[in-house]
Amino acid sequence: MRIQLCFGIDDNYVPPFIVALDSVRRNTNEPLAVHILHLELSSKAQKRILNEFCSSTLSVQFHQINNDSNPHLQSGKGYISASTYLRLSIPKILEEPYAIYLDADILVTGNLGALWAQRTQIETSGAVADGYVNKRLKDHLCNLGLSPEDTYINSGVQLMNLASWRALNISQKAIDFLCDYPDKSRYADQDAGNVALRQHLTLLDPQWNTTSWDLRASTGLADRLLATGGPTKIVHFTGPDKPWKLYCLHPYRHVYRKHAMKVLPYREWTWRLSKAPIREITLYSKHTWLGQAVKRLLATAGLLPVIKRLLLKTSLT
Repeated sequence: MRIQLCFGIDDNYVPPFIVALDSVRRNTNEPLAVHILHLELSSKAQKRILNEFCSSTLSVQFHQINNDSNPHLQSGKGYISASTYLRLSIPKILEEPYAIYLDADILVTGNLGALWAQRTQIETSGAVADGYVNKRLKDHLCNLGLSPEDTYINSGVQLMNLASWRALNISQKAIDFLCDYPDKSRYADQDAGNVALRQHLTLLDPQWNTTSWDLRASTGLADRLLATGGPTKIVHFTGPDKPWKLYCLHPYRHVYRKHAMKVLPYREWTWRLSKAPIREITLYSKHTWLGQAVKRLLATAGLLPVIKRLLLKTSLT
């Protein structure tokens, strides 16, 4: 049986998607059936993906989703694009009993077959707890109606029991939440999905969705992972700080870029300057000499406004 693997992308996310799927292909032994959900992916992008990936062990199928009837699913929030809502359509378009969903801003470093082998143990959705939201945004959880005993998950990697998902009408419950409480959904459908999936979650080992928060300099986890070559199986570049930005200081940025150079043309792996270097330098300051130097400057009284102005002047769009 092929691993049923789903992504939701638009034309802007085709390059990161190619990197993500290539990392899956290189690390997974089992045959793959890849389902690409999109709102209006160009024929050029579709042809490029088919030429790059179609083989006897990897099939690709495109599914165009029409969200015109629901304005709440037609626009993103900040760095979150409208394509994020596409994952809510997976149980409707796939007749398979199980599927794996992946965001496109990930790098797979382990065999997805080991994750797929856990599918019969999943009640409705298998996912990893979101450390940042659970530890830092408790007021937000209360605002969503979740209790302190509930675990909020990151929905960028999910092992889905589609039969249970359909029986419980999870997608429609999430859409209803987005429509009824648009101001509460700070993280778009991830918030709505957490509300709808409450008490129907199976927690996965954090190695299946190692987020940017997990790799913060202060945790020391990044040093341990880089030193041992594991144990993370999926690196997820959460938030606006992506490895295709020059100022990204994520500890796995070099691993990502090295992989990207294997599958993307030169113009697509030359990184743009980030619009938010201060945040990135603060978050990952331990892992680069530049971060350490800037952090010392930031600690110098009175220099922060000057440094901010200088960095803003040198930032590119």
